Amino acid sequence: MKVKIFRELARITDGGLSIIDDDIENRMSEFVQTVNVKSIHQTQTSTASPHQDGCLYVTTVFSVWYEEIPSYNKNLDLSVSVLNIDPRTMNCLASRKLSTLRLVCAKTENDYLEFRPFGVNKVKKLNQELARFGLRIGMSAKELAD
Repeated sequence: MKVKIFRELARITDGGLSIIDDDIENRMSEFVQTVNVKSIHQTQTSTASPHQDGCLYVTTVFSVWYEEIPSYNKNLDLSVSVLNIDPRTMNCLASRKLSTLRLVCAKTENDYLEFRPFGVNKVKKLNQELARFGLRIGMSAKELAD
């Protein structure tokens, strides 16, 4: 498990609290969409003594504990329409309700060889297309899990 630290700086004036680093929410949001977040903790809040401008400054530190998501996961839910395959092969996938790359990758090469009109060359072409997205035919359930 890894940790990433985000710091938020705020100024306290007579008018109230104003966030100086107002981009922290966006930065944290973008980050957590790319990893498997285990927990987020506000680990520290410190208040400084009055600054020469008469304001107090507050720093809040957030720790995000996470595990990286393998890069292939982001492509699994794409439509099969992103594949550059011939219409006959696309129709074959559609007739078997294989509408996403996740469903296509869950099948084995032997499964495809049993489908008409699939042959060795069409399976090879399909695998080449999936490789463009970091995927392959016959991925394990663990690899396909969210």
